[in-house]
Amino acid sequence: NIMSVILTEAEAKTLLAGIYMMKIANSPMSAVTLSGTIHGLLDEAQKTSPDNPRAYLIRGIMLYNTPALFGGSSEKALQNINKAVSLFDRDEDTTGSKPQWGYLESLAWQGRVHTALDNYDAALFSYNKALEEEPEFMWVSKNLLPSLKKKMSAKKN
Repeated sequence: NIMSVILTEAEAKTLLAGIYMMKIANSPMSAVTLSGTIHGLLDEAQKTSPDNPRAYLIRGIMLYNTPALFGGSSEKALQNINKAVSLFDRDEDTTGSKPQWGYLESLAWQGRVHTALDNYDAALFSYNKALEEEPEFMWVSKNLLPSLKKKMSAKKN
């Protein structure tokens, strides 16, 4: 089936972009050579599979973690992550045949970016939605949500 080949190719390019981002996290100087490659892989993935939410998630994470001087932007990150969440929400899979990896991470990153933009109520919504899906999601329940609640409390005082 030609469609499954296209989806597989898009998934592979998205995964490779994610792996290159991890390499940058471990060796920030490699961003100079890898950033263009990452964006190219994501462009190709989105061209062959424009409804693949994972490519938007990875691009959003990349934009969030890239300094503004080099093209990073929390607002652009949020646009991409919102697109990922909306594609996941739209494409509910009742058969279990589609991979849903990345949905919980999309919600967590959506909350992180909202927090960075001081959109605390929106961040809380994203975190609660993630915990509705997976109550044991420790990154949200033990790290992101408590941190957000501290910021919300400090803002009230």
